[in-house]
Amino acid sequence: MNKAIARLSTSLLFISIFFLSNELEAQTYRGEASFYANKFHGRTTASGEKYDKNKLTAAHRKLPFGTKVKVTNDFNGKSVIVIINDRGPFVRGRIIDLSLRAAKEIDMVDAGIVKVTVEILEENANESHQANQPADNNPPPPVKLPENNTRSYPSNTFKAGKIYSRWGTERQIDAFSIQVASFETQKFAIDYAFKLAEDGFEKNFIHCTNDSGTKLYRISVGSFHHQEDAEKTLRKLKRNGYDGFVKSF
Repeated sequence: MNKAIARLSTSLLFISIFFLSNELEAQTYRGEASFYANKFHGRTTASGEKYDKNKLTAAHRKLPFGTKVKVTNDFNGKSVIVIINDRGPFVRGRIIDLSLRAAKEIDMVDAGIVKVTVEILEENANESHQANQPADNNPPPPVKLPENNTRSYPSNTFKAGKIYSRWGTERQIDAFSIQVASFETQKFAIDYAFKLAEDGFEKNFIHCTNDSGTKLYRISVGSFHHQEDAEKTLRKLKRNGYDGFVKSF
C-alpha cells in the first residue's frame, strides 16, 4: 500500500512539474530582435500611438497592445522592460522590434540584430480578451483616436474568401500583389493597413481567408498586372522597413 501511494505521489509530482513547465514556456519566446530605424520616429504605430524613439516600446506580431515584456540580450545578459504598441517585425526569425532607447538599454545598436529571450510580465487582459473572441461574434468597436488621425473602422465583419479595403468595402486584386503581414484579428489587420497607408502605401488590401479552421486577415500592398511591377514595389517596401513577398491572385 505504501509503495502504491509513493508511486502515485511521484506521478502526481511529475504531472504538476510537466504542466508548470509548459505554462512557463508559453510565457517565454526566443528568437531575433531588431530595432526601429530613426526615420520611423514620429510615425503612427498600429495601436494609433506615435512611435517615440526615446520611449521603451516595441512591436510584436500577436501580443495585445499594452502588454509588458522583458527582453534579454542572450549575448550579454542585459535586459529591458518594454510595452507593446505596434505590429511587427514581419521578417522570418525575428520576434520583436525594439525602440531605439530599448535597443540601447540592452547594448544591441552596433550589432543591429541579436538573439533575445522575451518574457511576458503583464498582458493587457482587456485587449487579449477581445482578440480571442470569434470574429463573427465580435465586430471591432469604434476606437477613439487622436484628432489628426483619419482612421475609420468598418462595422461589418469580414467574410472568408473576400478581399476588403481598410474601410470595409469589397475590392478585387489584379494578377499580383505583395503580402506583407497576416493577423488572426480583424482590428489588428485594419490598424496595420492604416499604418501602411500613413507610410505612403495607400493601395493596400485585407484578404480574409480560412486556413484549416483558422480565420486569417492577410495584408497585401498593390494590385499589379505584371510581376515586375510588383517586384519594384516590394523593393520600395523593403527600403521603408517592411518585408514581404509577391503573391499571385
